[in-house]
Amino acid sequence: MTAPRTKEEVVKDFRTAEIVRAARRVIGELGFEEASMERIAHEAGVAKGTIYLYFRNKEELLAHVAEHGFHELMERARLATSRARGAAPK
Repeated sequence: MTAPRTKEEVVKDFRTAEIVRAARRVIGELGFEEASMERIAHEAGVAKGTIYLYFRNKEELLAHVAEHGFHELMERARLATSRARGAAPK
């Protein structure tokens, strides 16, 4: 059994997810080099300094975005594979 999550943990997870979604949109639109932390913060609806509470720098944020995307892709692949019938479709 897991311990109940604190309000701070819930807020941290929510903010992190919002920042990651915003970073994905901005990086997708502008590319990594042109995607500024200020633009990502604006897209996420948070102050630029707020991003630095969760990520040390843009590279760390990109690593988190990539990891999140990889996990999302793997989950979709697992779901599609579990639904497929037979060896060939899987």
